Amino acid sequence: ERMQYRCRLFDLMDEWQHMSRPLQPISFNHLPAGSYNLQVQASIDGNDWAIRHQQEISVSGPWWQSRWAYGFYALLMAGLLLLTGRWFMQLCRQRDQLVERHQDLSLAVESSGAQLWDWHIDEGELIRHNIWRHCPAFPIDGIRCGYEGSAANIHPQDLKRVKEEFSAIASGSKDTFECSYRLDNQGQWLWIMDRGKVTDSDEQGRPCRVQGAITDISGMINSE
Repeated sequence: ERMQYRCRLFDLMDEWQHMSRPLQPISFNHLPAGSYNLQVQASIDGNDWAIRHQQEISVSGPWWQSRWAYGFYALLMAGLLLLTGRWFMQLCRQRDQLVERHQDLSLAVESSGAQLWDWHIDEGELIRHNIWRHCPAFPIDGIRCGYEGSAANIHPQDLKRVKEEFSAIASGSKDTFECSYRLDNQGQWLWIMDRGKVTDSDEQGRPCRVQGAITDISGMINSE
């Protein structure tokens, strides 16, 4: 009778692969990386099989799946974690420095007695910092604060001059101003010094943000 052959890769194949001739090439495609045992059996009647040959086979994976590659990946990950940790610590230090500077600036402004203001011209928004307790009112001139025709709390003799200063700033003909005038403080006139500077402009060069401060100079005026 004609000899019959079959083969399989142990630990990978449960079914035997039959061969038509003993010298038939054996091929396996897309094998995962690992170690296998190639077993070849022979039989005369197709019932009783005996091991004819077996061989250990080692299949290597692609280079990016090698131990060297995994070691490189681990080093790369550790480096990225280290850089991320340093970057995060630097951000924390910068945040702490900004908070400290802001606190120092707030203390300096508070101790100086100046009231800061931030005028966003396009939005018509005015932001105030360090509002005075003895004079919570803010100068209403109809340009920076309030609307045209609204009741002003600036002395009538000073109002025109104040309006001219802020009109020049809003039109872009000036980028700084300094003006002293009287402010109605609950029935009493309070002398203040108002200073400001254009800090931001649009693409056409028109001012869109002005920042400044007002200072109570009543004591100095009264002493004079």
